[in-house]
Amino acid sequence: MKITKSQLKQIIREEASRLKKQYILEDKKKAIVKELRVLNEDKVAQGQELNDKILERLKDGLEELEDSLSDYGMSHHIVDKIERIIEEIGEEQGLSEEDAERLSQKIKIEDDSNTEYNEYDEGTVTGNVSFNGKEIISFSSHADGYGFSYDGDINVDALKLIAQSVLKELNDNNLNEEDASVAVDKVKEAFLNSDESYLKNSLEQRNPGKDSAGSTFLKALSIDELINADWESYNHPNISSPAIGFKASIPGKLGVAEMKSLPKDLKVKFQPAHKGEGEGAEAVAEIPESNLLVKHTTLILGPKGDGLTVWTFFPGDATPKFEPISIDKVKNALGGEGDVSYGTVEDAINLGFNFAKNGSTSLNESIRQIIRKGFLG
Repeated sequence: MKITKSQLKQIIREEASRLKKQYILEDKKKAIVKELRVLNEDKVAQGQELNDKILERLKDGLEELEDSLSDYGMSHHIVDKIERIIEEIGEEQGLSEEDAERLSQKIKIEDDSNTEYNEYDEGTVTGNVSFNGKEIISFSSHADGYGFSYDGDINVDALKLIAQSVLKELNDNNLNEEDASVAVDKVKEAFLNSDESYLKNSLEQRNPGKDSAGSTFLKALSIDELINADWESYNHPNISSPAIGFKASIPGKLGVAEMKSLPKDLKVKFQPAHKGEGEGAEAVAEIPESNLLVKHTTLILGPKGDGLTVWTFFPGDATPKFEPISIDKVKNALGGEGDVSYGTVEDAINLGFNFAKNGSTSLNESIRQIIRKGFLG
């Protein structure tokens, strides 16, 4: 087949347009990655500055306290002082009084002291204050006819641990506007750094329609709508490093529900997981829609080169992984035909199933007859 000059020109124009778009996209990627690196460097520097500030406040506070530690309640005074410093720092970082108090209570400081008296009824108090098993300060205070004498040693390494814990709590629980901006940039970078066909297929799976599977959005979204959703950092126990989580207010319908949330007498069909392509058995139930509707979507990113890429996204929360339960275990408990067994939610829980997949529990009669006749055996 011969190509005419006009066709050749059109091909060249289309290829030039494609390359131009590719170069623009690559330039955008580089700009975002560069900006993120600068933002991350600034954030690290600010974090270190705050960490140093917390450490200095703790050291100064305990050193100031030394002159007033000449009585028998000194260990409590030390704990109270540390907690007050943490509360002050929390309020300076924008926390309410109540949240600042909760912050200080999360950093659990422990104290222990003992008083002994000599023959002249003069008391000596010895004890220590610790954090996570690491001694912050040990002390001894002796009362004699000339008043109290005090001897104490401050462990700076223990104070460093406290400062790091306070900083972590502040970072984990109090996203400010700058943090939210960084979250949005990370998400955009990851989408730009992801394979287009993978994103397209994943979105088709999540959008309601003939190609959907598992958990789906309530209405179809475009890639741009997904990228520009109101993403915020999301620390969830089922998302572990190196993955990082985000969530946005995109409602959806789950493909599974926790067994314990379902009526115990609800019918359950047990069958090979993922049409026989997975390990063990899966539990299927016709789950009430109220158990499936959720108000947010989770996005999970992971490392790729110097940046991030999209690993997956889905309505609801990430679920933990469980050991597969074998078909044989189910059949031994419930019987059944072929690889299919029937029971209830209570049976499923007793067998160790934690989640039920939403789906039909009926078995086509023709398939049932074939199984009975042994054609599949």
